[in-house]
Amino acid sequence: MNSSKLSDLRSLIIWILILSHLITVSGCMTTETRKVEPDALRTDLLVIITEILLTSGKVIDCSDKFITFNGLPDTSKSLKIQYFDTVKVNNSGRYNVVSKTDTVAFSDIVSLKFSDKHIDVGMTVLVALGILSVAAVLLTLILFVAVVESIDE
Repeated sequence: MNSSKLSDLRSLIIWILILSHLITVSGCMTTETRKVEPDALRTDLLVIITEILLTSGKVIDCSDKFITFNGLPDTSKSLKIQYFDTVKVNNSGRYNVVSKTDTVAFSDIVSLKFSDKHIDVGMTVLVALGILSVAAVLLTLILFVAVVESIDE
């Protein structure tokens, strides 16, 4: 087999491996954004709340905030929203990071929006196996052609 055929074969194998690696690493993930009423709120949804719509029309962006029930989940009537803010210290040019806490009563909440992410492991495995299978078939065909050509010479 000459070196140009080996170079083409190596290039094909490298591209197939890179493609299968990218698909396997990124996986098949689905992200849904849904709204839920405050009464239907569960503890597992608190970590993925992205937005709170209040009866006043104000929208609270919760993307960088830590949200917990203010008390026990089954008896709580409000949410505690904790976040960090950077504040300037007395015109000195220095800044401090401070923790701030807001409380939002359930009666003030119209709806909560959360982003739910699911990783489809089965689909990721099937796609990766499919790519590897196609790569194996192509490699076998290329090697078969190369062997037949070397026998003919």
